[in-house]
Amino acid sequence: MATALGAAGDASGDGSPSLVETGSQDIGAGPGPRVPVTIAVKGDPTADWTEAQRAVTGVLRNRPRGTTTPQIAAVAGLSERHVQRTLRDLAGHGFARFSEEKVPWGNNLLEVQLWRLDLTEQCVRALAFLPRLPGPSDSTCPQRIPPEFWPMFWSGTRGSDIELPRDSLQVACSLLDCPDRAAQVWALQHLPIETLKLCRTMRGYDQGEIATALDAAISERRQARSG
Repeated sequence: MATALGAAGDASGDGSPSLVETGSQDIGAGPGPRVPVTIAVKGDPTADWTEAQRAVTGVLRNRPRGTTTPQIAAVAGLSERHVQRTLRDLAGHGFARFSEEKVPWGNNLLEVQLWRLDLTEQCVRALAFLPRLPGPSDSTCPQRIPPEFWPMFWSGTRGSDIELPRDSLQVACSLLDCPDRAAQVWALQHLPIETLKLCRTMRGYDQGEIATALDAAISERRQARSG
């Protein structure tokens, strides 16, 4: 994944929020409201869109929980100033909206300025003509878990002290069982395939929705690795 300027805990691991460069810890990349897939509709409302409008909308589509201007710029390969102009234009036409929010980050709440799609009828219709951007192809296991998931580790080892891939089984068991859908998806996408395969053989992960999710993640990541 392209390096983005995002929010992360400080290097000391005490959970104090700061703005640093982060590769895998991307605000808003987790799941959120379902964003429509490409379908066949008459009359392309995006026919006169600029490449920047298409790129920025594509990034927002993959981050339904919202994301920051620096992160959009990094993923889209544009300057922050260009992204800011494009976001204002999209917002003016009812395709994007801005909000200031506090999000869990480490042991604190971090104030961030987020942009997300404004899923009006015209926006949904436009999305039907925009192909999806490919997801990250880097299958390397990160060394840390995102600070937003640290609160999931309230007993024993603190989230800030966890090292990957060393503690990957502990992380898998904690995140796959937690109620946070974003944490579950992160574990399925980023923990080593070998860890997911081991979980699949364990009681509690060998049937039902979690077994189906593990099978799908293992299969998809194997295909990406071989492709």
